[in-house]
Amino acid sequence: MQSNKGNTVPSPSQWSQDGMSDLSEILDLLQSVPVSQQLWERFLFLLGELVQCKHGYFLTAGRQAFSSMYAYVDVAFGNPDLQAIYDERFADHDPFRNAIAANSRTGVIDGEDLVPNEGLLQTEIYRGLLEPRGLRYLTLLVARSDYGHLEALCLWRTADQGPIDAHSRHHLDLLFPHILKALEVLKVCRAAERQLARAQAMADASPTAMLLISRRGSVIHKNAAAEALLAAEDTLCLRDGNLIATDASAKERLKTLLTKMNKILAETAPHAETTQAIAIESASSGRTLNLLTAPLAPHRRERTGADVILVITDPGNQVTVPEHVLHSLYGLTKAQSEVANSLLMGFSLEEIAKTRGATLGTVRQQVKAILNRTGTERQRDLIRLLLAIPHAPAEK
Repeated sequence: MQSNKGNTVPSPSQWSQDGMSDLSEILDLLQSVPVSQQLWERFLFLLGELVQCKHGYFLTAGRQAFSSMYAYVDVAFGNPDLQAIYDERFADHDPFRNAIAANSRTGVIDGEDLVPNEGLLQTEIYRGLLEPRGLRYLTLLVARSDYGHLEALCLWRTADQGPIDAHSRHHLDLLFPHILKALEVLKVCRAAERQLARAQAMADASPTAMLLISRRGSVIHKNAAAEALLAAEDTLCLRDGNLIATDASAKERLKTLLTKMNKILAETAPHAETTQAIAIESASSGRTLNLLTAPLAPHRRERTGADVILVITDPGNQVTVPEHVLHSLYGLTKAQSEVANSLLMGFSLEEIAKTRGATLGTVRQQVKAILNRTGTERQRDLIRLLLAIPHAPAEK
């Protein structure tokens, strides 16, 4: 059979009247399956009923790995234990896999065209996996078979049923382009999900609170640091999905900030000062937060549904550079790293000496050694260097 690549999707008028309701539901499912695991399960079940196959599963293979689960679809019907046993004992000795890889065929393929039935009966996979479960005749819907990769839907019939009949084969031929399209959409969706997950992981790794908000103040997205800050409900919090300040004076300042940002967003000509910043304080706790906003580029507004990025820092939060980082970068010892971080947190040499139970002279010698190892000449140069190193919040 020749590849089905390039075939047009059959219209509903091409379907036979027999089984029309099942086919219609399958077609409807294929419009939605890329975003729902449960719908894939329903699709496989209905497909198995339609073509009278006892067991079915998605199959994927790469150059180095082989698994009885489609790359993004972990569903099957029939014998629930078949996949696990196949993966563990038979995946590397599957004669169908090697036969497909040898001819790079795609489309609906009868298993006997790849591995003659009499030859299959002599294989270990038949004796150890298929025969005990009554499975014998395989039909594959091969979506991809090139460059060492295989993506296929496998459908098994029993020995009593015999090979797939012409009527069922006709249904599979008509369904194949629709299945291909659903899998292509699924890949795009999963790629977008992975990209979003990577971006989320990067944002959550930052100790700085960051939010994406609409011009009205609705929070569209927030990283882990922002979520923790808002959960404390000290100075800033969420109410009905909107960012608000906890004190009256801070509310006015936040409102003014958003008004300025809305004005910038409304301007058609480039604005020289698009970044806006304010400091707000909580009267109850005395905590002060610095807020900085910047408009998102138009294409990012469209993709994210947000208009503004808001960055929040707490000047009261002390930051440090992890000891192992200072050792890796500059070879500082544990004691030297502690002194360097004390300087970063604003302590004087006298305060450091008192805290460490050391003499002022000892601390001065340690600072001199730190300056030499970091290639800086003065303490202010050292502080500037330490601030440029990615840091984490100080342990409390």
